[in-house]
Amino acid sequence: MEQRCELCRFWPGYEYSPVADCRRHAPVVFRQPIAWRGNEVTLGPVRNWPQTGRDDWCGEFEPRPTKEADGS
Repeated sequence: MEQRCELCRFWPGYEYSPVADCRRHAPVVFRQPIAWRGNEVTLGPVRNWPQTGRDDWCGEFEPRPTKEADGS
């Protein structure tokens, strides 16, 4: 089986977007601009899941359950 984010159970995917949040692990915290005053930028903590593209991959791929397997 091809292993890419688009086929992984941890990638929700959106038809209208080539990227989505990888939900394999908890969100990560990083610093991002949250306010501007003139030339000064204030950085603040932001948390989010890493964004990955449909064709990205990692070593923790798990196939998405099929409809027959989940009873749908």
